[in-house]
Amino acid sequence: MDNQNQINPNPNNMNNTNTEQPKTNKNAIYAIAFSCVSIVIFWWLSYAGIASGILALKEIKKNNEKGKGLAIAGIVIGVIGNILYFYFMFTKK
Repeated sequence: MDNQNQINPNPNNMNNTNTEQPKTNKNAIYAIAFSCVSIVIFWWLSYAGIASGILALKEIKKNNEKGKGLAIAGIVIGVIGNILYFYFMFTKK
């Protein structure tokens, strides 16, 4: 019995493990959402997607959160959206 108490000092609380995972950064979610909407409807939302993505990357690094891939994807899609918009805007005949 003493050996069991050494392994688990609190036998009444067997599941006392801290398994809380980091939360996904909200700005990363906004970045991907704004950028995807900018491709389809409002091109100027790509600026909000790029800004949210950059802000999300800073917050993710500082607060050890998840969502780095979403933030990067939001930035990339926002940049591609801007390039496509200006390409089609200035190549009209």
